[in-house]
Parts: sequence; structure tokens; C-alpha cells
Amino acid sequence: MDLTTLNVVRNPGAPQRSATGVVHLRHEGAGQAERLRDHGAPIDALAPAAAGPGAPIEDLLKLLDELDTWLAPYGDRPAAGAFLAWRTPALKESKKVDAAVFDAGRQYLGTAIVSHFAPPDWPAIRRLTRLVLLLELLDPGTTANEVLRSHASDTDLVFDLLRRRTPLFPQGLAVTDIPEPRVQLIRGAKVSDLFVVRSEWSCYQVGEIAAITNVLAHEELARVTTLTDEQEVTTAQTTESFTSEEKVDEDRTQSEMSREVNRAQELQIKADASVKVSGSYGGMVTFGANASVGVSASVSESSRQASRIARDVVSRAASKVENRVREDRVRRTLTRSVDKTRHAIANPDATHIRGVYRWVDRFDRYQVFRYPDRLQLEFEIPEPGQYLRYRLKKPNPPPPGGVTEPPPFKVVASDITRKQFSALALRYRAGSLPPPPDEAISVSAATSLTPTNDEKVDPKAEDWTAPHFVKEVNVTLPEGYAATEISIGATATPKRAAWHVERAVDTAASNADTVLDGENVLDGFHEITFTMVAGGNKSVAQKGGKRHPAFTVQLSDELGGREASGARSATLFGDAYLATGPTTLKFAQPVHDKVSFAVSLIGGTSAAVSAEVKCVLRPEALAEWQNTVYDLLLDAWRAWDREWRLQQAQTIGPQLSAIDATSPARNLQLITEELKRQVIAWLLDNDNFAGIDAMAAAANGWPRYSIDQARATAPVIQFLEQALEWGNLTYVPYPYYWARGIEWDDLTQIEGADPTYVDFLRAGSARVVVPARPGFELAVLHWLLYQEPFLGDPLPLPDDDLYVSVATEIRDLTGPPGGGEPGDCWEARLPTTLMWLEDEAQLPQNETRRLGKPPHAPKDPYCPAATPDGGGKPPNA
Repeated sequence: MDLTTLNVVRNPGAPQRSATGVVHLRHEGAGQAERLRDHGAPIDALAPAAAGPGAPIEDLLKLLDELDTWLAPYGDRPAAGAFLAWRTPALKESKKVDAAVFDAGRQYLGTAIVSHFAPPDWPAIRRLTRLVLLLELLDPGTTANEVLRSHASDTDLVFDLLRRRTPLFPQGLAVTDIPEPRVQLIRGAKVSDLFVVRSEWSCYQVGEIAAITNVLAHEELARVTTLTDEQEVTTAQTTESFTSEEKVDEDRTQSEMSREVNRAQELQIKADASVKVSGSYGGMVTFGANASVGVSASVSESSRQASRIARDVVSRAASKVENRVREDRVRRTLTRSVDKTRHAIANPDATHIRGVYRWVDRFDRYQVFRYPDRLQLEFEIPEPGQYLRYRLKKPNPPPPGGVTEPPPFKVVASDITRKQFSALALRYRAGSLPPPPDEAISVSAATSLTPTNDEKVDPKAEDWTAPHFVKEVNVTLPEGYAATEISIGATATPKRAAWHVERAVDTAASNADTVLDGENVLDGFHEITFTMVAGGNKSVAQKGGKRHPAFTVQLSDELGGREASGARSATLFGDAYLATGPTTLKFAQPVHDKVSFAVSLIGGTSAAVSAEVKCVLRPEALAEWQNTVYDLLLDAWRAWDREWRLQQAQTIGPQLSAIDATSPARNLQLITEELKRQVIAWLLDNDNFAGIDAMAAAANGWPRYSIDQARATAPVIQFLEQALEWGNLTYVPYPYYWARGIEWDDLTQIEGADPTYVDFLRAGSARVVVPARPGFELAVLHWLLYQEPFLGDPLPLPDDDLYVSVATEIRDLTGPPGGGEPGDCWEARLPTTLMWLEDEAQLPQNETRRLGKPPHAPKDPYCPAATPDGGGKPPNA
């Protein structure tokens, strides 16, 4: 049954066929009486024939069963005369079967087929279709006796009438409950004559001039091709280290000098007053002194202080210069390889010589073959040669111990991270990559505040002013880092002395202080004040001054330093000792290059200061490291790629420029296999078809196949290989401009000696037509509808209609299908990339001209007629 004429494949306009190629069915019009048995029961065409006489339709069905049984031993190929000898007595015995019964049988079988489409019962439809074909063979009105007698010995006539004819339903018949086809073609499948064009190469001939090389007398013409491969790797390493810079603030010492001078002036005034006047300072404290002794002490101390300052400044400047170190290392590696090819033509004679190179053209012969009544499937394959081009671009496998192909370089500098840079080094074979910088580091520094020998004061001596130390410390930051905060800690020892306190004396008080010569003197540890300054922030730490906070004096026990409870408040040295934990000062903005901080100590004899600067990696430093790693990775990849390409150039590589590595016969086989693969992917409706995986890994690691998977996939594989007549696959390549625009440059540059292969590789699209194997038409249509092989039945057995023997498959693989009727034949010239050097240096003419034959020849031709020997000379030769 030809489903192409039904709505089931949406193609109601089937082409007209000859009367011998189709069988027209009707599904209405048969009388009710003709569909019933004599006792009124419905007639079932699929049921076994009942014994004894019956209704005329029953007799017809019984006769069709007998005919089917008789044909079985012949495989539907009896001689036409033998069939006529069987049919004649069989019809005579069945007197009820006449022309009217045959016509009613067509209506009855047509109606039965339609009734089995809701839902489709394909075994029943196949059986009813077989009965329709047997009916047409049995009816003398459609298979005349004269035809059978004229082909009495022909064994193909009956076979063609049963296997080559298609039952057709009337136009416009609607069959319901038929799903949309699962496999959609570019146009509906049709049964019509298939025209296949076969080709073979005929000869090669020289064509137009490709090049002319002239060499003058006594001249040598040489061409030298030089291939230079140069690689240079430069590695620079710089190391720079220097100590922290420390500078003592001169303001501290200068303030002491000024204090001494002021005291000297004060003593001088008092000396004058001892004679003439008496007075007081501030209205609170009375004073008096020996002027001559005070002036002498002040001058002597000022001279000593100036000498100490000069020595301290010079010493620290020299220390800074001596600790600065810089180290530079540069390694340069240069590798150069040169490959030279020299081609020379020498002419030692006294005459000029020339060489004429001509293109070589191939001539192919074509012939059309007609295959009647083939169900044809048509496809449009985009870029059909894409996979073959991919294979051609793949490099040769490296020789043992050779260089493997490097992976594509897909690295972006900004994407390089600490976690992946090691993997990138391994992937691209890059060594000596700089390690990633830390995201955060700390830089520490320490200093001390200690007086010189001249600044030290006897703890039992009297003192007016607490000692004051100030120091500035500079911490150099590592390159690429910025400071965000600093933590400073310190410890300081207090200074003990007899401190002069400027205040009134309450002699009546029980806790009055000791009075020495009219002044208040307190003996004890001075309060310690430690100040830290950095980045515009300040922090102050204090210890002492608990009893007398207004006078910055820490009392000892004998001066009344007790609490109300009787416990001592600050009498011991340990109580006066200052220890401050790390105090963090944050910077408003990150600090680059150098961090400066200052510390101040008041009331102590010495202090130890430590600082920790916390730094973060600057973005530009991270980018610099990323760029460095990127450059090294790229250099390593380029060296690897250069070495690999040099190795490929030294071997025969399957590049697109060398597609002639295989013979034209092998190329044609590759084309057929590639088109077959893409048609199968279309029939499977699988865009990502990559074969069928029926393999399984064994416990011992050996490859093996899965028996269950092999059984499950065998029906699909055998059906798609057997159901279509692959030997009659026909295609037309369309030009490159139907491919993606991005591929145009590559497609137009493909050249080779095999024009058929080149046209396929360059094709932007290809029209492909594949016919169904004769006898598989219904099975192929069933696959298009349901994607079920062999009409949904198990694999056919020998002697089944859809069984294909191994011998038949081997024959189909090794030769074109038989049965084709030869038609027109012609030859065509195809250009190649081959060149031919002429034996004689004469300009050629076209010996195969086909245009301008008499009476249409040109009146005054420039080129003369061809000479009998096939040669020819130009007009001025």
C-alpha cells in the first residue's frame, strides 16, 4: 500500500503511474449481502477459509489463499506459463468467482484495510495488502492470458506484479488516528523512477599554461627558501634590601639646651637680687640662690650638650648607607634553527632555454541509469564535508618520544589566580613561574629610647623637669604593598628623683610634704606618659600620679603614699613600670612605600618600642604578577607550539593543502560513508548522533561488548543498513556560500588534485536522495511514522519478505545495484592542481575545441586549426 497518497504523510498529490504499476482500491460500494456469509455472519478476510461452499467473497478469499500457498515454493518467481497453467483450472472450479466478484473483492479488501487504521494494525494491513496484490494477479481482467503466454518462460513477470505494484486508495480518502511522522523530510517520500548518474575517470590531458620559466644563456636561476625558527627567553631577577630608617628628633635635645640657658639667666637675676631686693616668682614660691655657683654650672652643661648632638647625627647617617644592598641577575637563552631549500636551473649553453608548465585536467565520463518505481527519501545536508575537514586538520600523532600537540592557549591575564597558576604551568609546560604574592603581610620594626651618659641623673639628686624623649621611626614597605594600620607597644622604666613641686605648702596639714630651703620636694617615681603618633592618629598611655595627679609625681611610702585603707598605692618600682599592649592606629588612606611613626616618653629613664605594620597587596602589584605569569605561559606555549609545528613540517602531515594523500577511489568511498552517516542521523532524528555505545568495561580492564545492548540495538542497525539502497545514493554539492560566513575563507582555499573530493569538501550544502530497497517501501514508511524497524516486528527470518542475506549485503557493498536501465552518456573536463612540464618549449593550443564548428566558425581566427599530429604553433612562431 502506498501511504504517500494518504493524508498520513500529507502528500495527496501522487504522480500518475502506468496501469501496470498501481492497483486502484475502493473502500465503499460493496453490497451488504456480499459481505455476509450465507447464514448472515460477517466475512473475515483474515480468518482461515471455511470448508465447503460459501458466499462468492468467501470463495474468492479461499482461492487467494490457495494461490499464496502455491507461490510460496517459488518465492513469488514462478514462470509466467506455469502460473497460467495453475490459474486456468482454478478459476473454472470456482464458478462463483467472476468479474463482479473480483470487483466486489476490491471494495471489500479496501474497506477492510481502512478499518484497520484506527488504530493501525500493521500485520493485518500487510496481510490485506498481500491479498489485494494476489487478487490483481488472479483476475484475468488485470493480468491477461495473452501477457502470460507471451512471457511464458519469464520468472520476473509474476514477481514484478506482486512486488513492484502499489495499491492506491481513491483520491481524498481520509484516514484518521494516524500520528504525525516522527521523521520529517524536506519533501514527502514518493515512489517514482530514480535516475542515478554514475561516473568514472576517462583520461588526463594538459590544459592552459600554469607558468613559464626563462633562463638566459650562461645564466643560473636559483630560488632559495629559508625557514628560520628563533626562540629567545630572557629572565631578569632583582633583589633589593635595606634596613629601617631611624632618625632622632633634634627638637628634643634643643629643648634641653634652651632649658639650661633659661635656668642660667634665672640664677643670674637671683644673684643680683641678693644684694638689692627680695621677691617671689608667681606669688606662690619664694626663692633665693648663690649666683656665682649657678652661672658656672649652666655654662658648663650647655657646652657638653652641643658636643653630643653632633656625634649622634653623623653616626645614624652612616648606618643607613652601609645597609642598602641591590642584586640583579639576568639570564638570556637564544635558540635558532634554519632550514634552507635551494632550487636552481643552470644554463651553460649559448642559447636561451625556457620551461613551459601546463595545468593538468581530468576528464570524467558520466552515464544515467534509470531505476523504476523507487520510494525516494530526500535530504538537505548543511556543510556535508565538515567532519572530513575536521579530520584533515587533525595533526599526525607524534612519533615515539616526539612532541605532542599543545592545547589551545586560552588564558586571560586578569583571570589568573593563586589557585590555578600551578595548573596552568603544568598545562602549558611553563617553568620558573614566580609564586603568587601574599594577599596580606606584616612588617615589624623595633627601637629604644635611652639617654646617653650625659643625660643620666642620679636618682638621689634633685630635679625640676621630667626627662623627655622623642623619636621618629621610618618603616620601608615591600614593593607592591600598602599599609592599612600599625600596632605599637612599649615598655618603659620610671625615673626616681627628688622632684621640685611648684605649689604652696600647707604646714598645718598632717600630710604636709617635706620642705627643703623653702621649696617643696617630693622623693619618688615620676609618672610615665607614653605617646604614639602615626597617620594623623594619636594614642597616649600613662602610669603613676595616683596620689597627686596635678603634680605628675608618684609618691613613695615615706611621703604619705597610702590609701585610706592603709595599703600602699605606688611605692614600688614595679608599680611604676609602664607596659602597654599593642595599640592599633588605622590609616585613613593606604600608605605606600614608607610608614613613619613617632613616639614620645615623658618621666621615664628608658623605653623599648615595637611596631607591626599590616599591609595588603596593591591591585597594580597583583596585575603585574598576573601579566608576568601570562607572559611566561605564552612564551612557554609558543616554544612548545613552534617545536611541534617544526616536527609536523618534517613529516607528511594531513593538512588541507595535502588532501591528495588518498586516491580518488578512496575519496569517493569517504564521501559516500559521510553522507550515509548524516542521513542515518537524520532518520534517527538525533542531532548529536555519535554512534551507538554497546561496549562495557570488564573487571580486568579489557574492552568488551554488552550482549544485552548488542541485542537491543541490532534491529535498528540492520534495518537502516538494509532498508535503503545505499548503492544508489545520489547527491549534488552546492557552493560554499550556503555555509556559515565564518567558514567561507577556509572553504574557498581548499584545493586538490581530485575535483570531486574538493567539491564535496567545499560544499556549503548538499542535496541527497536515497531510495528504499525494493520490497522495503512499507517498512521505510513505517519507520518515518513510528521509528520502529521492520514494521515493529522482530528481526526477519530467512524466507521472510524483509530478510536480506549476507551475500546480498556483500554484493551491494562491492558494486552498484542491478536492474538499472542505461541512458545518456557524456564526458566533462575537471580542473586539477597538477602541473605538467612540456617536453618542447612551444606555446600550446586547444586540441579539443568544441565551439565554433562549421557553419558557425569565426571568419578570421587568430589561432590556426589543429595539426594532424595534435601539435600547433602560434601565428608568429
